[in-house]
Amino acid sequence: MSITEILRLHAMWLWGEEGGQNADLRWADLSKADLSKANLRWADLSKADLSKANLRWADLRWADLRWANLRGADLSKANLSKADLSKANLSKADLRGANLSKADLRGANLIKADLRWADLRGAIGIIHPPINDPRGYRCIAVWHDDQWRIAAGCRWFTVDEGRRHWGPGYVGDREIGDAYLAAVEWAAQQPGEGDVHAPAD
Repeated sequence: MSITEILRLHAMWLWGEEGGQNADLRWADLSKADLSKANLRWADLSKADLSKANLRWADLRWADLRWANLRGADLSKANLSKADLSKANLSKADLRGANLSKADLRGANLIKADLRWADLRGAIGIIHPPINDPRGYRCIAVWHDDQWRIAAGCRWFTVDEGRRHWGPGYVGDREIGDAYLAAVEWAAQQPGEGDVHAPAD
């Protein structure tokens, strides 16, 4: 069945129309597919290959994206509110302006993902320290490869790397360095598996 037909039947299912079917796209190869503005609410995309797919403005609320490969995908402005992205590969994904509120990101790979202007309120498995960096950098921490990874702007650090970078030898603004260092130390005290929530507000 073509993806066009699957989406048509899924839309019917969402509207409660006879003959509609919830989209079952488990293990589907959708790499580089154009799914911009697609309505995939509640769809099962677990373990699907969506690498480099175009999902701009797609509606993925409540979608099952566990273990999905979204490496390099364009998810800018996509609605991923309450989606299950646990263990998903989102490395190098474009998530600018995406709605990730209350999404489950436990164990997701967000290394080098672009999260500028993304809504992370209430997201599970991600820490978003309220650091006011005049350079406009956004600080987040995620659980990946059995350890916390901290991002500042486009750079990622392990806890130990963060301690070294923002420690006594930090050459930048000391006040900013101390703020990041405090975030690193706070992340280090959080439980494993990323079982934390970003602030709801």
